[in-house]
Amino acid sequence: MKNGVIKHLNINLILLFFSVFIFSSCNQNTKEEQNLSNDSVLVISDSLLAVDLQEDTINLPEEISKPIPKTEEIFYSRCIQFPGDNNFNGKPLIHQLDIKLEDLENNPDTLNNLAKNWYWNFKDSYPISISDNFEDGISKEIIDYPKKLIFEFQLFEDEYSAKPYEIIFVTLRNENGELQIE
Repeated sequence: MKNGVIKHLNINLILLFFSVFIFSSCNQNTKEEQNLSNDSVLVISDSLLAVDLQEDTINLPEEISKPIPKTEEIFYSRCIQFPGDNNFNGKPLIHQLDIKLEDLENNPDTLNNLAKNWYWNFKDSYPISISDNFEDGISKEIIDYPKKLIFEFQLFEDEYSAKPYEIIFVTLRNENGELQIE
């Protein structure tokens, strides 16, 4: 019984010590806070502004205090479509890209290479069949790659363009595991 009382007292003393330490440190001001006067500094867009805390006013430079002109908000979304049953039956996959015309002209095989990469990257979206050999206890997963997949690349000049400047179709055919571009 004596050991239980001593352990209980030790735990209470430790808790008391930590709580006194925490509460006493809450009212301590840091050196930086002690050096501040009633005036403070506010940073807005990399410029320093004087703030008078007693009057609750901010003295803004003239260029910041001008009202911001209203602009029309246009929301642009670019999409990359994943394949489904319709796409395996001839409907094109829509891929919207922000690529400048001069970049496309300098690298004419860009869209063909993107189509090839996307074809192989979509393997998780392709149908899967399982071949079982119950006698030997072997099962094999077979990915059914589409024989033909059509990509519709909608090309935009930049992220602010509302309409594509060109739409290019790239058709891939899978002949015995080799991709051919049409």
